[in-house]
Amino acid sequence: MGQKLIEIFNLEQAGDQSSKGSCCQSNCGCGSTQSLTIDELVTRFTEKYNRDTEIKVYDITNNNKKEFIDKLNTVFTNNKEKLQISEPNLDFILSKVCPLITVDGRIIGVKTYPDEEELYDAVMTGKKIPTKPNCC
Repeated sequence: MGQKLIEIFNLEQAGDQSSKGSCCQSNCGCGSTQSLTIDELVTRFTEKYNRDTEIKVYDITNNNKKEFIDKLNTVFTNNKEKLQISEPNLDFILSKVCPLITVDGRIIGVKTYPDEEELYDAVMTGKKIPTKPNCC
């Protein structure tokens, strides 16, 4: 098995720490038994399962907005999604899909905050990460 690329598109806007790893301002982890931020997920996953994976986390900033939009549109196109992001609809769409998690370009998680075991299982089986009930 070759190295797998895990990409996580995060909702964090420049200067906005409230969305760093949580779907709402309560930072509850969205139904998870453990409240993991995206950074904590990456750290735990890397420590435990870093054999054949590379993880990239994309946070949107004012400086990379066009690149972020282009990369997400490529993901949607490659997954045969009809959704197209542009600057006017960016905030709305990100609020509906982030964090978005892909493995080798294939979407495996939408608006879910897995723990490291759930992420590993999805990476190894190719199945989607189960959506957890929203905490808010």
